[in-house]
Amino acid sequence: MRVATGAGPGWEIVLPIWFLPSVAMLGDTVAVWAATRLFFLASGKHAVRADFDDEVHAVYAVDANFCVVGELSVSIYDADQSVIVDRFQADDVLGTSWWEGGRLFVKSGSENPYTFNPSAYAVHPDPQHKRK
Repeated sequence: MRVATGAGPGWEIVLPIWFLPSVAMLGDTVAVWAATRLFFLASGKHAVRADFDDEVHAVYAVDANFCVVGELSVSIYDADQSVIVDRFQADDVLGTSWWEGGRLFVKSGSENPYTFNPSAYAVHPDPQHKRK
């Protein structure tokens, strides 16, 4: 798949064909993903490929890094270093996520949202992990 964000040359990326691609606009970076494969595309840089253990559901910018919500985990990813900085492993399947008041909420299969205070270096789940 070819991705272009203007008059520049763009990027060639390969995503699993059995999933429709998802896109997030994150400031000067575009995130494109399908299934467990995620690409970060920033003007003037090579595409950064990240493969995760679980399916990627959403991607958010957190300071200079990215918060990746997966099917079973929430991770902080440093695209410059191509490394997961921190990860929270859920004990339930994760689904819809949203930001509210500087906090990340992620709905679980049991319908209780997990709450997080993500930073560029840590996921920071609330001490109770789930909001009742």
